[in-house]
Formats: sequence, C-alpha cells, structure tokens
Amino acid sequence: MTILYIGTDDRKTGAILSMLNLAREMARMGNRVLVVVPAKASVSGEDLSGLAVRYVRFGQWTHPLAGRMDIKRQVKRVIKYFFSLYAEFRIARLLKKERVDLVHINTSAAGVGAKSAKRQGKTLIWHIREFLEEDHGYWFNAPKKSLRLMAEADAVIAISDAVRNKFLPYFKPEQIKMVYNGIRTGDFLCKNPHALKKNPVVFLCVGRFLASKGQTEVIDACGALLRSGRESFELWLLGDGTPKMTEQITTRIETNGLSGKVRLLGFQQNVRAYMEKSDVVVVASRAEAFGRVTIEAMLSGNLVIGADTGGTAELIEDGVTGLLYRQGDGGDLCAVMSRVTDRPERFSGVVSAGQAFAAEHFSVEKNAREIDQIYKQRTKG
Repeated sequence: MTILYIGTDDRKTGAILSMLNLAREMARMGNRVLVVVPAKASVSGEDLSGLAVRYVRFGQWTHPLAGRMDIKRQVKRVIKYFFSLYAEFRIARLLKKERVDLVHINTSAAGVGAKSAKRQGKTLIWHIREFLEEDHGYWFNAPKKSLRLMAEADAVIAISDAVRNKFLPYFKPEQIKMVYNGIRTGDFLCKNPHALKKNPVVFLCVGRFLASKGQTEVIDACGALLRSGRESFELWLLGDGTPKMTEQITTRIETNGLSGKVRLLGFQQNVRAYMEKSDVVVVASRAEAFGRVTIEAMLSGNLVIGADTGGTAELIEDGVTGLLYRQGDGGDLCAVMSRVTDRPERFSGVVSAGQAFAAEHFSVEKNAREIDQIYKQRTKG
C-alpha cells in the first residue's frame, strides 16, 4: 500500500515526531510511504531513510482565540488561504503521480489534501492530536466547513479518550477511534540510579513557555514549598517562549524568592540527557491531549507528577505509576511535591511501575499495529 502522510506543522513538534515514528514503522512493515510537510524545519535532524519527503508550503485553517481580528491578521488569513489552494493542487497531482492508496492527515490544524483524497476516491484518515481551544488557544477559521470536511474522513483517530470525547459530537461514534501515541521507547528507556536518592531533589518541567503549560503554577508551588521550610529541591525549566512569556516566568521566579533554586535551561534537543539527571518531571498542562513528556519521563526513570486533566489523567494512575494533583490548585501541587521532598525514596516502586507501564503500552510498534488495523478496515478494495 502507498501511504501519504501530511504533516501540518512548519516546525518540529510532538505531532510531527509522532507522525514520523508512525511513517517509519509503516515503511518497515512493507508499505511505500510518502511524507508532505510545509517546511524543512518540520523534520530537521530526523532520520528520513525509507521515506519520500516533499515540501509543500501551506497555511493552517485555525486562528488564535486571544486578541482581536485586526487588518494584519485578516491579511495573513487570506495569504494562507491562497497558499493552501495551490498546495491542494500540488497534492492532487502527487496523489495521481505516485498512485497513493491512503491519505493520512496528521492534525486538525489544516485540511490540505482532504478534498483531493475524496475527489480521487482515496481512503482518508484524519488524526486529531490536540484539543485546539483548551491546549493551544486556537479554533477553526470556518468551524462548520472544517468539521464537515473532517467528518467525510473514512476514519478519525484521537490520541486519547479526552480528545475523542471532545470531538465525538462532530462525528459518528464508530468513525472516531482512540489510539495512544507511540514513543520510540529505546530512545528514553534507561535505569536512572540517581533518581530520588540524591539531595537536592530535582524537579523538571519540559515544554514551551505557554500559559496552558502551567510553568507559573509549578513556580508558585515551589515558592510555597520553600516558604514551608523545605529547601532541598531545585526546579529546572526546559524550554523557551516569547519575550513576554519569558519575562512573566522570570518575574514569577523572583517574586517567589526562587532565584537560587530555578535553572532556566532554554530549548534543548536532547531532552533525555536532562531527564537522566532529574528526579521528578512535573506535567502541569491545563489540558494535555496526550502527553509525550509524561511517557518519556516514565521511561527515563523519573517519578511523574501530573495534573488530573486531559490525557495526563489517563496516563497516570495516582500512587501506582505516578502522582496526580488537582489542576489549578497550587496548594495541592505543593502538598504532593512536599511528600516527595520529605521522603523521596518511598516512591521508587512507583517509578519502576511507571517505567514498566510506559514500555508495555506506548511503543511505536504497538501504535503502528493498531493504526494498521484501522487502515485495513477502511481501505477501499
């Protein structure tokens, strides 16, 4: 079978990495695989052997909900629209030339390729890897039109039950399937002999600086931790953001008296190297659609503290594979972190259980097998 994957992000993201993992595994399983992305930055540094990659520039069909629709934003929307029209034409030609059997659109952020797939009678699979509103603060430019086109897909794949439940009203129940993302477990699986055994305890947050990611909530909890008389900890923040958001982060650190306790490490390609040196990864997102970082942290031998919302609550069984706190409740997060700093060694069993759970249930191979079954059920004979 010849499969065309359409990645909708113009930079390397968790969604793109998940798509490439799937595409490489499908190629390994004997399929002919093509990948379309809007920019080379989408796949920078990735192993693309076995994949035929095409760069087709197009715009997303979503917009930020914050801010007003000024002239500049309207002009950008029009430009994106015309780029997408031309991209649709190019992809239509590609489908014919390469005799593609199945088109797999990687997120709900853009719909380029869907119309061409339907016109040419190709099987269309649509992957939803985000809530849009709750996690990214975005929604469709033309909601009815976009969702109607998505509903024409032969199957829709949601990356968690939380995402499936969000979009279920727009599709037939049998049309939308839940399949958790696959992680290249070998890239992160390791025994961390130092985790929860050293002083101070190192808490790590990974992700772009966004209000929805909850870094300020973690900083405030650390401030409360320090004021409670607990000093045996550090907080490492791995990521970056806009100048405005970065300033908010640094101001919050100073306000909480944490200047000597927090390390701003910036964006790092090698996340595993930092997970190997940390003890606890805190996932404080308001609404994580899945949570690659949660699984990567478990595999890396870290204890995971996560907010009890979205996909995070599905990945962590409280007290068994990790620890949950009430999202938005800094006091509850501080209480959970206090339990760890007071007696870190008692959570070694939770770490081991989390690592075994992640390795068993979230491999690339398992993800690909489940999606391959959907392909076989939906492919037109």
